[in-house]
Amino acid sequence: MMNDVLAVPDTRVEDLLKSDAAVIRFFIQQQTACVGCYLAKFCTLEDVINTYKLNEQSFLSELSKIISQKS
Repeated sequence: MMNDVLAVPDTRVEDLLKSDAAVIRFFIQQQTACVGCYLAKFCTLEDVINTYKLNEQSFLSELSKIISQKS
C-alpha cells in the first residue's frame, strides 16, 4: 500500500530528505542530485520524477517502502 504522503504530487523533496537517512541513500541510488541541492526545498516528487525521467510507479513504490519501514 502506497504511503498517502507520496500520493500527493506536491510533496517537497526537502521534507523527505529530512525524514530519514535511508531516504537520502535512496535519492543517491536513484542518481539524482537532490541531496545537498539548494533547490530541494522547492522541488516536488513530481519534479524529480520528470527531471530525471524516472519510472513514477517504481520510484514511488520503493520510496514508500523505505518510509513505511521507518514507522
